[in-house]
Amino acid sequence: MTKNVFLLFALMLSGFLHSLGTLRVESIKENPPTDMNISVRDADGKWAPVLLVKTQLRGLGFQNVSRPTLHAAIYEEGDHRYKFYMNDKQRVIKITHNEYEPLEVRLLADFGIEVKAQRVYELKLTNIPEKEFINVVIISEPADAAKIIDGKDMGSGQSFELFIGKHTLKLQKSGYKSISKDIEVSRSNTLFSNLILPEVEPVMITVKSDPAEADIYLNTVNEGKTNKQLFKFPDTYSLRLVKDKYDTIEKTITVSESGSNIFDYTLQKNTSLLTINTTPSNCEIYINNEKISGSSRELSAGMYRVEVKKDGYFEQSRTVNLEKGKNKTESFVLEQKTGKLQFVIEPMEAQVALKQGGSTVQSWNGSKYLSSLPVGNYSLTASLSSYTSQTKEVKINLNETAQVNIKLEKGQEPPQFPLTGGSTEGMIFVKGGSFQMGSNDSNSDEKPIHSVTVSDFYIGKYEVTQKEWKAVMGSNPSNWKGDNLPVERVSWYDAVEFCNKKSEMEGLQKCYSGSGKNITCDFTKNGYRLPTEAEWEYAARGGNKSKGYKYSGSNNIGDVAWYTSNSGSKTHPVGTKRSNELGIYDMSGNVWEWCWDWYDENYYSISPGSNPRGPNSGKFAVLRGGSWCFYAYYCRVAVRGWLLS
Repeated sequence: MTKNVFLLFALMLSGFLHSLGTLRVESIKENPPTDMNISVRDADGKWAPVLLVKTQLRGLGFQNVSRPTLHAAIYEEGDHRYKFYMNDKQRVIKITHNEYEPLEVRLLADFGIEVKAQRVYELKLTNIPEKEFINVVIISEPADAAKIIDGKDMGSGQSFELFIGKHTLKLQKSGYKSISKDIEVSRSNTLFSNLILPEVEPVMITVKSDPAEADIYLNTVNEGKTNKQLFKFPDTYSLRLVKDKYDTIEKTITVSESGSNIFDYTLQKNTSLLTINTTPSNCEIYINNEKISGSSRELSAGMYRVEVKKDGYFEQSRTVNLEKGKNKTESFVLEQKTGKLQFVIEPMEAQVALKQGGSTVQSWNGSKYLSSLPVGNYSLTASLSSYTSQTKEVKINLNETAQVNIKLEKGQEPPQFPLTGGSTEGMIFVKGGSFQMGSNDSNSDEKPIHSVTVSDFYIGKYEVTQKEWKAVMGSNPSNWKGDNLPVERVSWYDAVEFCNKKSEMEGLQKCYSGSGKNITCDFTKNGYRLPTEAEWEYAARGGNKSKGYKYSGSNNIGDVAWYTSNSGSKTHPVGTKRSNELGIYDMSGNVWEWCWDWYDENYYSISPGSNPRGPNSGKFAVLRGGSWCFYAYYCRVAVRGWLLS
């Protein structure tokens, strides 16, 4: 008897089960724009949208799904409702209670509600207490049709546990027309049969978007990219279109047996371009503590912290509000950190150069007070004829005054400030003197050999590199690229412009004025210029240290020059061959070098004996030294080249 009672109790358990109650959304709506929240902000810093949930059930919990929940819900007793703060564009919220199944409210997908900042929404919530479950059999044809009960896919079986009461039943299977009906489950009504799904043919649908190439998801299955045509059975589908940097589109679509079945959507961009302009240029830019390359970044809408930094300047930062689809430009002008310099020199006639990183910042004569000098390390060089020059290092600190005193001592040394520039870095001092210019053994334009005297001057230790050219001109016209390769493919006019711009950058007087065929050179100015043809040959021969070599620095061309037999048909980094007697490199080979003079085949017959500067006019400008693609003959120190300027 005991055994029979136990079996009866077990059967009763399997037939009747109790479960947690159910929470259901009865209705949801968006209140008029006059009802707005302007007191509480969401996780993005915007005014939070508000959800008012009307119910008399206490003890509910609310959560923003996949987004932060910053504020707990408040129950307003008099209005029988909860007030819950969501986030802008919140798609799903979760409602919980310890006596009810959790409820996820899909605001956009299920109710078409696109939540916006500040707006207020009302939701009516009903609650169904715990239910009594019994075993129900559902028989369909075909038998493996999916059974969707109260919106939940229960699989393709036949036996289900359902609570006593009304339910919505939907049967569906690919290739068949879905059917839906309401059923009422009771202890006496547990079998539902004769449910036949009619067969259907697939139809073509078109899914389009602007812009195209968005990923298509139908019932979570990736079907490719828009714009595309597909064959699907008539039914209701969940459609999702996804494209990077655009808002995702989620829709429920119905594919019908007849009609166009075209689904066309316009995607809304959810990013904007934030551009940061800075003065000075080349500042470091940080967005939300992340350093960016360049000056622009494509970002989603929101609040961003922008910081701009550069050594020697006060950094700046500000918060930028970026709106969806609206590009924005922010400009930052950094204030330079400065200090003061008080400089005293004896004798007062001395010439002074203030340099930083090898470049002349300013030059002047005598003592000077600088009230606003950028912070950093500098060198001060003072010189005067018949005195020994001196150089002192000085550091300029923020809002401090640095004091430097220099007293020159009597002595003899080469002048520190050449006729052709104010910075001696990378320059070779050439002591003036007399030499025999030309050659009687070769081309007629090298004749006759004649005596020439040149004054002191400075000349570059190396051919002008591409790095130097780009720093001054801002571009690099060379065929072969490399910082230490000589610049090439520059005209005579380009070279003149380079000299003037470099003089301006170093605070020196420009030597050249005029334009076109009317360019003139003022040899009394202290800026950079091209050497005269006589100066070039004097320096190439080794100046007052000349050993009479055929090439600049040697009678063996391979020791000092890149030319057609060893260059590999390209230029080479400057200074990689041996220098000449004065320590100057590549005056034979590598690339041809422009001189100031106009070319005249017979000029040597009428050339002045002291500092000749070529004819007053001409069609061609003088080139010297030969190059990587010329034979050894053309790399001799006496060879005269010419080219249209």
